[in-house]
Parts: sequence; C-alpha cells; structure tokens
Amino acid sequence: MYKVVQRLLKKKYFSFIAVVVIAFAIIGEMYHFVILSNSKSMVIGLNYPGAEEGLNPDGSRFNISELTSDEILDTAKANLKMKNQSNDSIRSSMQITTQFSQGEMDEVVADIKSDAQATYVPTSFHLYYTQKNKLRRNETYEFLEALAQSYEDYFNKNHAENNSILTFNENSYDFSDYDYTEIYQILYNKAERMSTLLNIHREENRAFRTEDNMNFGTLRDELENFKNVKLEKFNAYVVQNRISKNRSAYMSKLQYLIDNNGILFRKKRQASDIAKNALNKYDPNIAAVAFIPSLDSSHSFYMSRTKTGIDDIARDSYSDGMDATRISKKIDSYNNNYQKLSQAADSSPEQLKYVNDYLTSLIKDFSELSEKVVKVDNEYLKYKTESYLTYQIDKKSSPIDLKIIFKFALLGFFLSLIIIVYMEFFYHFISKKTATVKRALLIMTKYRK
Repeated sequence: MYKVVQRLLKKKYFSFIAVVVIAFAIIGEMYHFVILSNSKSMVIGLNYPGAEEGLNPDGSRFNISELTSDEILDTAKANLKMKNQSNDSIRSSMQITTQFSQGEMDEVVADIKSDAQATYVPTSFHLYYTQKNKLRRNETYEFLEALAQSYEDYFNKNHAENNSILTFNENSYDFSDYDYTEIYQILYNKAERMSTLLNIHREENRAFRTEDNMNFGTLRDELENFKNVKLEKFNAYVVQNRISKNRSAYMSKLQYLIDNNGILFRKKRQASDIAKNALNKYDPNIAAVAFIPSLDSSHSFYMSRTKTGIDDIARDSYSDGMDATRISKKIDSYNNNYQKLSQAADSSPEQLKYVNDYLTSLIKDFSELSEKVVKVDNEYLKYKTESYLTYQIDKKSSPIDLKIIFKFALLGFFLSLIIIVYMEFFYHFISKKTATVKRALLIMTKYRK
C-alpha cells in the first residue's frame, strides 16, 4: 500500500493535478458566466376568486400570452440596455409552461375513470428566459423583475377593479352647454355612483384604514353631506327662483326631451300591452304537447315547450312596463320644469352671479373630496390586489460563483486522479496486451495470405 501511495505522490503528478483542477475551475466559471447567469426562470401565481376557472378578476378569460405582448415588453425593457432589442427577438428567448402536481394529476385521472368531465386549469406558470447576447451586460434578472412589475401594472389596470368612477375634477365636464338644473343632475348622479362604489368597498372590508387613519365610513358621510346638503341647497335655490342661463334655449331643449321621451314611452307601453294581450290568449293545456323554436344564450336555435316562450313573453312585458314607468317619470319632471320656466322672467345678473359663484365653490369642494376619496380607494385596491399576482424569480447571480467553481474543480481533481491511476498502474499492462493482440492479428493475417 505504501508503494502504491509513493508511486502516486510524484512531483509530475502534482503539477498535472494542479493544471487540470485550474482548467476545470476556469471552465466552471465560464459555464456559470456565459450559460447559467444568462438563463433564469420566474414562477407567476394567480391568487384571486375565479383564477381556478381560468378567469380574470373582471370575469374575462385569462390569457397568459398577454405577458409577452408588445405593451408589456416595451415597458419592461425601457430602462435597460436591451431597449433596442426587438420584441420578437425577446419572445423567441422566452418559454412559458405550467406544471402538474401529483395531486392535480390524480384528480384528473379520477375524473376520467368516473366518466366525469376532466379539466385542469393552471393557476401558476413558469417563465424561462435566456439572454441572447451572452457578451453584453447581463440583465436577465433585471429584465424578469421589470417584466413582472410591468405585467402586474397591466393586469391591475385592465383586469382588476377599476375605480375611475371616483375621479372628478374641474375638467371632468364642460358645463358651458348645460343649464343649472342639468348640472345639478350630473353632479348628483356622479356623487351617487361614487357613494355606491364606496359602500361596496366598505362592505368588503369594514376594518380597512389608511396610513393616515381614514376609512370608507368617514368618506361616505362626507360624500352624503355634499350630495344631500350642498347640492340640494344649490338646486333648491335654482328651482325656487327659476334660475336659467338661457331660459328660451333651455325651454326648447326641454320640449325636445318631452317629445322624444314621449315617443319612447309610447313604444314601450305598446310593447308591454301586446305582450299582455298574448298572455291573455294563452291556453295552458297546450304547454304539454306543443314546442316552439327558441334562441338560447349563445343565439343558437333549439325547440322548447311553449311554457318557456310564455315565460319569456311575461318577462318582456314586465321589463317594457317598468321602462315605460321610468320614462313617464322623466317626462313629468321635464313638464314640471317647462311649466315653471314658461311662467318665469329671465334671471337677473345678480342671481346668475350668485349661482355661478356657488357652482364654482361646489365644483372645487367636489374635486377636493374626489381627490381624497381616490387616494383612500387606491390604497385599498393596492391592499386588496397585492396578492392577486405573485412572482418568484431565481436569485440574482454574482459574477463569480464559488460553488460552481468548486464543483468543477472537484470534478477535475477526480478526473485527473483517474488518469494518473490509469497511467501509473494500467497503461503499460494494457499497452502490452494491445501490442500482443496486434502481433497476433498480423500473424493471422499473414498466415491466411
């Protein structure tokens, strides 16, 4: 054993081992720098109601290919050295896949065995990306991070909840062509829609508070005060004093609205009456034997029992009747305004100045309140949607990876050791055997000739 070790511990072998280990260490670093550090993966997870059904939060169909759209790629690469690289080139370096867990696979197999509809909708996706130009500055990690942020912003903007209804400022509407009563109605409806959305968010999370301790209850009260006090005070003054920017022009507009809505009212009323007459002629005994062609929700024809058709007629009659009632109320309101203005004189300059000043104050207050509401609601939506999309990127690589270098150096050491053992103990033996075989073959060949 001592002689074996002594044969291996020759100076030339130490030099050989050192050269091989260093060479493999360099190869390992080059492999890390050129290949591994330029290739990374990212896992994207969907965590919201409807994701398991393949839907976006807004109910539309989820499509992971949006991740590679031009809009998202343009935003992701904007601040990187790769900004001049074409999107098609980037897409060719990307691959998106999904993976089955064993549990999910077992569920699908069980559904197939039980003759049930076997479906699998993934809620996590794996994106693999390799930077094409290996000699350029490595931006693989930075690109994936920017891509994830760009996609999250796009997703929340286009598929998550939209609270743009809460936005109001001095430029939201051009009131120059509207009379004061119309302006009141526009502002009231806007405040009503804002209040509805705030109540929805309040019911979702009553405990939510912003960093400055604001909550939806406080904002809702401020909005209700604006709508039911400040706005009503403005409208009461306008109605009581019969204020109008241009009385004759507004009366002409009201007459047009009365005539137009009158036509619509008669159409809805007639449609409802026709449906009622059809229902009165219906014989319930025919329902069991007669079928009629009908349209389903996808606009495809099918044969249904007459009872289904009767239900549709009843529903249409009710809907048309309700529409006619709503239109009738609008006509009554227009007629009331028309009658009051027809008996009023033109508004004085003092009255118009007071109303305009009050309206300016109203719009300013509403704008400030809207700004406050939007700030709180944006903070809530950020809190609500922060876990809708999750992503995990392979950690950023350092220029030198000691683990890879050590592994390759260790591989070089064992490989050089194998070569040394072969050269020292087996080379001569195998060479002799090979030479003997060669001579034997030569002799056999010569003998055959």
